[in-house]
Amino acid sequence: MSISFAPSTWLIYYCYIVGAVSFVLNVLVILIIIFKSYKIVEFQYMLLAFQISCTNYVLQLTILSQPMSLFPILAGHCEGFLASYFGIWSHYLITLILVSAIVEAQILIGCVVFKHQAIAQVLNKHVVSKKIRLLRKSSYVFVPGSAFLTFLQGSTRREDQLKFIESRYPKYLSEFKNLSNFAIYQFNIWHVFLAIVGVIGGMFCAITGVYTTVDIFKMLQEVQTKVSSSSFQRYQSAIRSLVSQMFASLMLFVPLFIFVMLITGVDNGQFIGELLQSICALQSIVNAVVLIFTTPSYRNFVLRQLPQSRIFGSSRTNTNFRIQTPGISAPPRIITTL
Repeated sequence: MSISFAPSTWLIYYCYIVGAVSFVLNVLVILIIIFKSYKIVEFQYMLLAFQISCTNYVLQLTILSQPMSLFPILAGHCEGFLASYFGIWSHYLITLILVSAIVEAQILIGCVVFKHQAIAQVLNKHVVSKKIRLLRKSSYVFVPGSAFLTFLQGSTRREDQLKFIESRYPKYLSEFKNLSNFAIYQFNIWHVFLAIVGVIGGMFCAITGVYTTVDIFKMLQEVQTKVSSSSFQRYQSAIRSLVSQMFASLMLFVPLFIFVMLITGVDNGQFIGELLQSICALQSIVNAVVLIFTTPSYRNFVLRQLPQSRIFGSSRTNTNFRIQTPGISAPPRIITTL
């Protein structure tokens, strides 16, 4: 097997560009949610939390950490700001990326469940109990916290890393010595536990998301007769936006799944890992664009700011004005003003 220990130049530049664009775009989206929402209620706060989680994840992946894989060895090093300038161990940074992805998935599913319960309360059906709501809210702390502590236990201790390399991969010992900051992993009980919990948790989130979304569309047909048309349109646009964001989030979770399940046994694993990482980095940008253009109030605000929209709008106004002003029967006052 051939492993490149030199940082991938194209991936580093790609990460900085995508990270900067994503950060600016997500900050704009956060401001739009705050100032251009119909009213700031709990659902808007959840959208804000989701957008902040997207921003946090992409910053971790592209600027703060920039993980570089060393496949097919289960190892990696980081080239980002926190690793290069603060010397934070790559294992901690990789753990934070994993936890950030989990938090993002939780909040997105939480947004869907919250909107489902808002409609359910209007119809007084499929309303979950307070205990389940409390359990769901506590999972926002318990699940990422447990994943963080479990994954921390899964790495070879920093002081034992070179000994492990010397015993398992002696021909790469000199290359690893030249890396000032790397993490290496070996399968143990912590990895098995984390994998089992991850599969179960992923299946639970997928089933919850699909069931809740299908049930929402069924209830929308009933709620239309119980709320005003403006409220119904807001319900409808919010659901469409959330469903679109769930599909956009596949750009994060499908590459991560492939990354974990297949990458170690594939030739050219490093390049495939970099390619999957570059796809994950785009997810935050896609989510921001989807949120804007699937929410009518946000979409209309953005379109009004585009210079092209202003030009077209003014040309349509002038055209209408010219059509109305000519003619024999035009009032003298209008002709005078021309």
